[in-house]
Amino acid sequence: MWTRVRSVVLATAMTLLGPALGTSGATHRSGDDSGPDAVLYELTEHAVITDAGLRIATSSLEGSARRGSALCPQGLQAYAKAVYKAAGVHVRIDPRCAVVAIGQSQIDLTTVPPAARSAGTSGSSSTATPPTSPTLRSSSS
Repeated sequence: MWTRVRSVVLATAMTLLGPALGTSGATHRSGDDSGPDAVLYELTEHAVITDAGLRIATSSLEGSARRGSALCPQGLQAYAKAVYKAAGVHVRIDPRCAVVAIGQSQIDLTTVPPAARSAGTSGSSSTATPPTSPTLRSSSS
């Protein structure tokens, strides 16, 4: 009985999730020019909305970049291989480099029309300097 239930659950999951896996940018790992230069996934996000109407967010990102792109310049992996060889660490030359990044944004919500706010789109302006002491009104993760 349990084997049959597990089989049905697995078949249902593969039917629903299988097509989504092919749409991921991570499937472009062949090293050719047909895929994007970099694919980054948001791992975490911490966002606050201040009393002044600013949305300040910091996100951690992880992904990969095609060799020869700005995030993975030619020779970077060969250099890492030479440097880490002295420490006994094996570095594999790969068509893509691993990328770990931190992203920050500050959006002035007072410039976003109410219709765009409810639709979840952002037609707002971005500034680079956060206020000195933001007040937490809401957060998302």
